[in-house]
Amino acid sequence: MELDTETAHKFLEEFSEQVNIPPVNGTLLIESGVVSARNGVPGRQIDIDTTMALLNEDPFSVLDYGFLPAAMAPWDPQILDVTEAAERAAGSWNPGGKFEPTTR
Repeated sequence: MELDTETAHKFLEEFSEQVNIPPVNGTLLIESGVVSARNGVPGRQIDIDTTMALLNEDPFSVLDYGFLPAAMAPWDPQILDVTEAAERAAGSWNPGGKFEPTTR
């Protein structure tokens, strides 16, 4: 049995649309003079090249185990930590303003 790498690669690209979890960028919210911050949350995505290497190494693994051994990779948000920006915004938006870290 030989692995059809072109078909496998195309399948992984299509499958990634279903299983990838996009990152969420950090945000600031100013409401009634109160600055709130929500730090970014990393996501994850299929590492297609690593998964293809695993499949090339052992194409029978899918048949043996009954599932695709997909390698996942972290997917960082563009904006992760907004704490410093929130502290500056609290001071410039409303001198003496209040900064409330939040996880909502």
